Amino acid sequence: MKQTQKEKRQVQRKVLRHRLSVILISAVIVILTGVLSVGSVNLLKKKAQQDTQIAELEKQKLKEEERKKELEEKEKYYNSDKYIEDVARDKGLAYENEILFKPEQ
Repeated sequence: MKQTQKEKRQVQRKVLRHRLSVILISAVIVILTGVLSVGSVNLLKKKAQQDTQIAELEKQKLKEEERKKELEEKEKYYNSDKYIEDVARDKGLAYENEILFKPEQ
């Protein structure tokens, strides 16, 4: 059984189409892999930046919490009798039965 020239060409065309299909599919897979790799790298960079930002914000939060505690302590002092006495002493005031001594200038 000999193949005719026409049948040989048809077989060659099928083989060529098959090879071309495999090459095209491989090219699409390579392109998709490249796109996904670039996207993955970009996401990793973005995550690293966000992690750095989170660390900075947490550090800032701790500072603000310390500041809040200091302000609460000041507020507590300003609302106390001790503060009122200290301000009165600075202005030269005293209790009725108290004698103040001022240093000579």
